[in-house]
Order: sequence, then C-alpha cells, then structure tokens
Amino acid sequence: MRRGRRGVPSRRWTAALLLPVVLLGLGLSAWGAAPLTTQAGVGASSEHSSAHAPLTSARVLLGPRAPPDLGETWTSQKVGPSLALAPIAISPFRLDAGLALNLSTTASGGAPPYTFHWSGLPIGCSSVNRSAFSCRPSTPGNVSVIVNATDSSGGSSTSGPATVVVHRDPRMGTVATTRAVLSVGGTVVLTAAVYGGDGPGGWVWSGLPSGCATANSSRISCKPTASGSFSVHVVYSDLAGASTAGGVAVQVVPGPTVASFTASPSPNTTLSTPLTLTVNVVGGAPPLTYAYAGLPTGCSSANTSTLSCTPGAVGYYTVRVTVTDVDGEVASGALPLQVLKPGSSGNGPLGGLAPAAYVLFGLAVALLLVVVLVFLFRRRRSTTGSASDAARSSASPSSTATPAEPTWVPPAEDAPSPPPSSEPGVPEAGAPTTPPSSPPPRRRPPVALPPPTPLAPPRGDSVCVVCGGYGQIDSETGKYYCARCDRHY
Repeated sequence: MRRGRRGVPSRRWTAALLLPVVLLGLGLSAWGAAPLTTQAGVGASSEHSSAHAPLTSARVLLGPRAPPDLGETWTSQKVGPSLALAPIAISPFRLDAGLALNLSTTASGGAPPYTFHWSGLPIGCSSVNRSAFSCRPSTPGNVSVIVNATDSSGGSSTSGPATVVVHRDPRMGTVATTRAVLSVGGTVVLTAAVYGGDGPGGWVWSGLPSGCATANSSRISCKPTASGSFSVHVVYSDLAGASTAGGVAVQVVPGPTVASFTASPSPNTTLSTPLTLTVNVVGGAPPLTYAYAGLPTGCSSANTSTLSCTPGAVGYYTVRVTVTDVDGEVASGALPLQVLKPGSSGNGPLGGLAPAAYVLFGLAVALLLVVVLVFLFRRRRSTTGSASDAARSSASPSSTATPAEPTWVPPAEDAPSPPPSSEPGVPEAGAPTTPPSSPPPRRRPPVALPPPTPLAPPRGDSVCVVCGGYGQIDSETGKYYCARCDRHY
C-alpha cells in the first residue's frame, strides 16, 4: 500500500475501508426500525392487548422481518394484562354441619383457559377445578378458604382468605317442668335447652295446658285453668334453618276433696281402746299436708292420712281434718266421735247416740207438746164461746127456748121425809127445792140419791148439782150443760 508522508495511508485506501462500515451502519439502522415481534403461540392474545401494558414473559426478537428462505413464520401480537381473581363469595356465611355451602370467584386477565385450586376448605368439602362449586361440611369449625388460579401462559393469582363458620346441628337437650303434677290454679314453669345450631333461633310451643300460651322463648310460666293430662311439645329452629324438637308431660288435677273420713273400729268407742282415723282425699297436687283438730284427750294431731291414738277421756267429740296440697288448695272434713266407759253402750237415755241425735229427739218432743197445747187451747176457747152465746140468748127477752124435759115435781107433804143427809152439798128434808131443768142421767147408780137442790134461774155460769162445778145453758138444746160431768140436765 502506498503511504504518504511519514507512513500515513493514502486517501484512496481510506475511502475503500470506510465504505463497508457505512453500509453496515445503514443496514443496522433499517433493521432497528422494524416493529417488535414475538414467536407464534408464545405472546399474549390480542384480545387483552394494550399500548401501555407491560411485556409478558415471552421470547422477543429485534430486527428486520425474517427472509422467506429461512423457513420460519412470525406473527405480530399486542401484550394483555396479568391474571387477577375477584374475592371469594360465600353463601351462607354461617351454616350448620350437613347444610349446603356455596363458594365462587371470578378470574380476569391473563391467558385463558384458567385452572383453579381451592384450599382451606371445611371437612366434608374437597377442591374442584371450577370457579364456583357447592359442598356440605360435615364437621363444625371455623376455616379460611383460599383459591389459586393459573392461566395458559403460566401466570397465576391467589385470592385473599375467606372465613367460613360451620356450626354443629342444633340438638334439643332437656325439656323440663317444675311441676309434673299440679292442681288447677297452680303455677308451672316449662324450660328447654338446645345445644349447637346457629342462634339465636325461634321457639314454638304446642300442647300446653288450658290457660297457657306459646311464646318465642325457651322458658314459659303459666297457671292452668282446667284439669287434664297434657303432652307439651317444643320446636327450635336456628338461623341456618335447621330445627330440633322435644317434649314433656304435665298433669293438671282438680283441687283436693275429702272423699271419706272414718274411725276404726267405730266412731262410738270405749275408753282406753285404740282408735284409728283414716282420711281419703281425691285430687290435689302432692305432697298433701294433714292437720287434725277436736281430738279426744290422749290424741294429738299429725301430718298423716292415718292417725292412730288411744282416747283417755269420756265424752262427745267432733274431729275435724284439714288437707292442703302443694299449691295451697284446701279441703276439710268432720267426724262425730263418742268415747264411752267400758261396758257401756251409751251415756245418755238414748244409748250411744251422738249429741246431734239428742238434739233431734228433743226437738221432736217439743214439737209434739206444742201441738197438744194448741189443740187444748182451741177446744177451750170453743167451749167457752158456746157457753157465753147460750147465756146471752137465755138472758134476752126474745128468747123462747123451753126445756124439752118435764120439770121437777116436788114430793107430797104426807110423804115421809128422808133422814138428814150427812153428805155435803145435799139439802136437808123439808128444805125448798128447785126442780132440775133436766132429767137425771139415764144410768143412775142403784143407791137412791136425794133430790138435788133446784137450780137457780139461768144466769151465765151455774153450779152443777152433781159435781159442784160450773155449767152453762146450751144454746142449741136450752138445757143446762156441765162441762165437768159432760152431761145435760
């Protein structure tokens, strides 16, 4: 090569060396101006492209388009957004074991199709390659569910945790009552206990006694108004829709009544003989309380339906018993009792009758006496009234009553005078006599009696010549009537 001065190449050779370098630079400039290209099947889909989106992990080539003789095919595509997942949707958020649980999410971005994997699921649920699915948890507990999605380009995304609360199925515990047997008007309290479930839930009572109403509560207090046997049923439903039930029996009885109150061997017992009093009560809520009063000497009250004792004093007693049930309902009964001396059947004129029998007997006797006295008084008034009427009629001048019997004829003067009579009330011989107004009685004694003293003129009450009593003129017959002799003269 021809050199210039001092060994410097000539200008001809310098231009020949710089020309290839310039041509190479121009070629490189043209190659760099070509668009970005990716290998077919590797880049992101044009559906998710964006001018400002970042590049995905793909093989990127810079340079001019490949010549046709290289045997390769290149496609130009825009790069899309990365894969993203929506928060997990849970329905229901709280549920009971055995009920359906619904889980779902939504994937966006990346290169579909997507692959899903669920983790942290409750027992009884398993992962599926779906964005939404259902399962039934079998065990209660609290879990945090997570889902991971992967697209076809290998990109992945994981959701945030979602909490699922699984409760145990509600189970009815003890349904209890404070009173299995109570009387009408007593107070009963019903309670129920529930385990598990998503509460608070609702309560429904049924089969309650009359006078009791249902309530949305685990406790009911009421007072029954009618007797009978009742089967109480209660149902509990929690917020998740699960339910459980239970029941209890309640018997309501009427108030106590003393059906019988007896003494053994007899209510008429003897002194120092053992005595047993027995009370039979119907109804009433147990336990029953017994109290006795009016017991004989030697006997004392006790809280029992059968009381045994030995009387220590003679007399009449009215024993009373009072029965009270647990609800305060009261019943009472009475028993007449007589304690006699040994060997005696009774201390009174009526034997062993109770004092009430003596009272009844006395009333009967008094009533009989009153009837007799009324009868005698009415007869006396009737007799007195008849005599008064007869006297008034005889004293009247218009009276024309004449005796129906012949008048008395005195004896002849020459007839022998009867001997003086020593009998009181009989006139002596020769004394003036008044002929009787009525003939002597038909049946006369065989002994001859002296003639009676003539009666004075009628003047109301007159003295009977036979008995010395007072008589009256009968207004019907006009004869003298002696009530004492019950005869007409």
